[in-house]
Amino acid sequence: MTDESRTSGREPLGTDEQRDAEVLGARVESLEAELEVARAEANAAARRHAVDLELMRAEAIDVETARILAEHAMDSAGDGAEVESVVSELRRTKPFLFRGGAPSDRGHSAAMAGRARRDESTRSSTARAAAAGDRGALLQYLRARRAS
Repeated sequence: MTDESRTSGREPLGTDEQRDAEVLGARVESLEAELEVARAEANAAARRHAVDLELMRAEAIDVETARILAEHAMDSAGDGAEVESVVSELRRTKPFLFRGGAPSDRGHSAAMAGRARRDESTRSSTARAAAAGDRGALLQYLRARRAS
């Protein structure tokens, strides 16, 4: 035995054992990198879920667009950004993305009321034409459809 092996209490590693240790060390590094990626993906999914939940509570109409804007605002603000404050700021600055937010929605809905009545008339004509099966009902349906 050499002096070094006597002091350490172990036999020196052979080439096979040394190669196995290097392979295992590389595998550990690889698994640690995969774990870091999985953690980042889990954190991103949790953040996306929190944003979606808050947007649902705020009654967002277009959740996908609102999510993109909220995530962009959170990225710009840094790690300290609260989801609730970002969504409330988004609701204040872009009210058209939320129910009851934009004043122009009310006027738009009133203008569309006539069309809704025509659509209902067209649907009832469709039902009559399908049930009756006669040409007169079909022509009435086609006229109502052309008018709307």
